[in-house]
Amino acid sequence: MFSKFSKRFILGLVTVFLWSLSLTWATAKPLNKIRMPDHYTFKPGDDLNWKDPGLEDQDWAEYALNRFPYDRWTGIGWFRYHIQVDSGLSGKTFGMSVKQVGAMEIYLDGRLIAQLGKVGQTPDEEKIYFREGGIGPFSLEFLQQSGAATHLLAIRYSNFISTSPISMELKPLFRFRFGQLQEMEAEREDIEEKATLHRMFLLGLFMAFMTVHFLLYLFYPRIRENLYFAIVLAASAMLTFFRFGQFFTRNAEEAVLNLNMQGVSASLLILSAILLAYIFIQKRMRIRMLAFAAVALALNIWQVFQPFVAYPYMYFFYLIGMLEILRVIMAIGLGREKMKGDGGRIILAGMLILVVSSVYQILVISGIIAPLWRGIDFPVVYYALVTLTVCMSVYLSRTFALTNRELEHRLAEVKRLSEENLQQEIARVALESENARKSRELEEARNLQLSMLPKKLPDLDQADMAVCIQTATEVGGDYYDFRFEGNDALTIAFGDATGHGLQSGTVVTATKSLFKSLGTEKQPAVILKKISDALKQMGFSRMFMAMLVAKVRGYEINFAVAGMPDPLIFEKKTKTIFEINLHGIPLGTFAGYDYPEKIRTFSPGDVILFMSDGLPELFNPQHEQLGDERIKKYFLEVCHKGPQEIIDHLERCIREWAGGKPPDDDITLLVLKFK
Repeated sequence: MFSKFSKRFILGLVTVFLWSLSLTWATAKPLNKIRMPDHYTFKPGDDLNWKDPGLEDQDWAEYALNRFPYDRWTGIGWFRYHIQVDSGLSGKTFGMSVKQVGAMEIYLDGRLIAQLGKVGQTPDEEKIYFREGGIGPFSLEFLQQSGAATHLLAIRYSNFISTSPISMELKPLFRFRFGQLQEMEAEREDIEEKATLHRMFLLGLFMAFMTVHFLLYLFYPRIRENLYFAIVLAASAMLTFFRFGQFFTRNAEEAVLNLNMQGVSASLLILSAILLAYIFIQKRMRIRMLAFAAVALALNIWQVFQPFVAYPYMYFFYLIGMLEILRVIMAIGLGREKMKGDGGRIILAGMLILVVSSVYQILVISGIIAPLWRGIDFPVVYYALVTLTVCMSVYLSRTFALTNRELEHRLAEVKRLSEENLQQEIARVALESENARKSRELEEARNLQLSMLPKKLPDLDQADMAVCIQTATEVGGDYYDFRFEGNDALTIAFGDATGHGLQSGTVVTATKSLFKSLGTEKQPAVILKKISDALKQMGFSRMFMAMLVAKVRGYEINFAVAGMPDPLIFEKKTKTIFEINLHGIPLGTFAGYDYPEKIRTFSPGDVILFMSDGLPELFNPQHEQLGDERIKKYFLEVCHKGPQEIIDHLERCIREWAGGKPPDDDITLLVLKFK
C-alpha cells in the first residue's frame, strides 16, 4: 500500500511528534524526604539581612505555595520558605531547578547558592534572565544536623515588568523544584537535546524551501509569491533559531539578545505574510502595508531600549497582523474581494491555519484560555508554518502542472494551425508587417506634428505661462503657437483640427504656416477670417480647424474664437470663474465669415485657462464626460498657485477621471497668469 520511502517518512514524522509530546512530561522524581511548606512568607522591598535564617518573619505576609503576591508586588521583594529535611539527607548534594522571568538570588541557610541575572532596586539596575524550560539544576547541599531539621530557602527577586500595562508571559513569576542532581542534569541534557533536534529539523526544512522559492523567483520574477514566501520562510528560520536559543542561554545578555531577535524575526514574518496575502487580491494596499511596517519598526526600536517591556506588545502586533490576513481571507471567501490568479486558495488555506494557531497561542500566553493539549515542545505556530510550507509546495506543483499542460495544449494548437492554415498565417504576418509599417509612419507623423510646436514659451514681464499637450494614440490635431511682437505684446494661437490621423496633421501644418504669415494682423478676428478663407480654398473637404487667437498687450487681451471651447477666466478680486462667451464657426467652413472678438482688461493674480475640446469631452470608465462644471471646480482649487502647478493639478485630475485609460482625443492646456 505504501512505498518504502513513504513508510520511512511517516515513521520519521511519528518519531518527531513523540519527541514533542515527551518534553513537557519529563519531570524529576519527587524527594519524599524534602517537604515543602504549604505557604511562604513575603515582604516587598530589599534588605540583604532578610536572608538570615535567624530573622523573625512572623510579621511578613503569608501566601499559599502556588500563589504569587501580585497584590503587594512593587518590582522587588523577598520570599522565605522553611523546608523540612530529614536527617538522613544532611550533608548530601541535591539538585534544584528554577523557572522564572526576572532576576534572582537564591540563599540556602544564608549562603548564596545561585544568581540569575542581576537583581536591581530600579529597572535600570536590573538585568533580567529568561530561559525557556527553566534554569539549572544547581547543586544544593544541606548542612549536617541531628534529626529532622528546618532549613531556610530565601529568594531575593526583582521584576519591574509589572510596571508595564501588559506583560504577557513575562509577568513576575517563578517556580522551583528539588531532585537528585544527576537525574535533573540528565533531564536537562535530554531537554536541550530535543530542543536541538527540533531546531535542526525546522531550520533545515525552512531554509531548504526558502532556497527553492527564492531561486524560483530569481529565474521567473513575475511570480512574486515565491519572493514573499521565501521571506516568510527566512523569518520563520530566524524565529526558530532564536526561539529555541532560549533553551541554551547562559546569562542575561544572551536572554536579551534572543528576545530582541525574536521581535525582529516575528515582525518580518508577519509583514511578509501580509504581503503574501495581499498579492492574491486586486486592490492595492500600499498605505496599509506602510502602516504595518512603520508600527513594526517602532516596536523593534523600542525593544532595543526596553526589551522586556516592549516584547509583550509584539504579541498585539502579531495578533493584529494575523487578523488582517484573516480579513483578506474572509473578504475573498465572501466575494467582497476578487481574487487574482488561480489556485491561491491553497495558500490561503495554509495561512488560515497559521492565523487560527497564532490567535490560539496568543490567547494561551495571555492567560485568556487554557491550553487545549499538553506535551507540545514549542508553540503550535511552528506546526502551522510547516503546514503553510506544504500548502505552498502544493500550490507551486499545481501551478507548474497547469503551466506545462497549457504549454502542451498551446504547442498542439500551434501545430494544428501551422498545418491547416499555413497560407493564412503567412498572409496575417504580411498584414501585421504592413500595419507595423503604417504605425511607424503614423508615429513619425505624430513626432513631426509635436516638433512643430514651440520649443519654449515666451517670456512676458506682466504674466507667467505654462502649457501641456497629451496626444491621442494616432496623429492628433491640437496646435498652439505664439508670435512675440515686443513691448509685452504677444499673439497666442490655440487650435484643434477635427479628427485624427494624417489629414488632421496636414490641416495643422497648413494652419501653422498661415499663422506665421498672417499673425502680424492687428485684429484677431481678421487673422481667423483670412486663415479660414485660405483653408477653404485648399479644399480639405470635411476637415476643419477650430481655433482661438488672443492678442496680449500689457494687461489687455483681445479674444477671437472659431469653434474652440471658451477660455476660463479666474478673477482674483471676486474669486469667481467665468467664460468670455464668444462663438464662431470652425475655420474652413465658409468663406468670408466675420468672426466676433472681445477685449478684456485683467489685473494681477487673474488667471486664464485655454483648453481644447478633448478635456470637457474626456470619458471616465463609466462612459461619463468630464464636463465644464467639473473643470471649473478643478481649476478653482488651484487658481492661487503658479501656472505650472495649475497644469500639474489638472493633469492629475485628468488621470484620476480617466482611470488610467489613454485619452480618445488630444488634450491641450495653456495657463496664463498675470503677475
